[in-house]
Amino acid sequence: MSRQFQPRSGFGTDVILFSKNRPLQTFAFVDSLKTYATGLNKVWLLVKTEDAIFDDGYDLVVSCFSRFVSIEVIKESTSESFGRQILNIIRSSSAYSILIAVDEIIWLRPFDLGVVSSLLHDCQDAAMFQLRLGENIRVFDRRDYSDRFRSFRFDDDYLTYYPRRLPYDFGYVLNVDGVVSRRQDLLEEFESFLPACSTPGCVEQGWIMHRLHNASRRWHLMYRNSRMVNNMGMADGRVADRYESPADGSYQLARVLVGERKRIDVEQFANQNRNHQNTHQSKPVQFVPLEC
Repeated sequence: MSRQFQPRSGFGTDVILFSKNRPLQTFAFVDSLKTYATGLNKVWLLVKTEDAIFDDGYDLVVSCFSRFVSIEVIKESTSESFGRQILNIIRSSSAYSILIAVDEIIWLRPFDLGVVSSLLHDCQDAAMFQLRLGENIRVFDRRDYSDRFRSFRFDDDYLTYYPRRLPYDFGYVLNVDGVVSRRQDLLEEFESFLPACSTPGCVEQGWIMHRLHNASRRWHLMYRNSRMVNNMGMADGRVADRYESPADGSYQLARVLVGERKRIDVEQFANQNRNHQNTHQSKPVQFVPLEC
């Protein structure tokens, strides 16, 4: 019988979500979060918008989900760097841990961020919690690395693993795809390089450059099965809209949400993609009427 680890009282998790001109994808992120997540403290939505239609779309996200979770929208500043805004959010957060994410993520299975945060508190030897990883991610034969994976001693639904020199996603532990870290750890790790960053991609690369040596030599936590997938079929949030003005695709997708009043069917998507074997994929989505 699987044992159940119980979360500590008051150990919630904040989400810092990056988005640029992509309210439809952001809506799906929060919609699936509402469906599957518990133990959530607050969502900090750091956005960049270049047209009123995108502002209207993010307003819809807040109006539809504010009864589910507190959402604070922070627009990218022209007077302060993207990285400094992230640091200010981390300093302002009251949560014990923080989940960092980009908007093309869709959540697929139930998960308890109160448990995740409590595990990070109780297991100080663990570096962070990897929500995108699990036994279903089959990028290599785990039998070749059996000594790197251990069942968690308190609950059969969790695993620990040691990422040093593991290939592919299991070695790529510092990313903006659903990593949960202790808030204080993030402050210490980010302060040296984050003020110079202007994009989520810069955050990820700076984190790897400055901290991968240490992070890869510590144990990490994960669920036995991945809780999310990064669905890049609607473009990659790290590189979306590289040009001076928003791409046509950004307008088209925003019009689906704002003009046609439709959303991505996250329930149908989860049912079809729950057994995915890769952290990133490009799968089609279906749209259903917006009901909020």
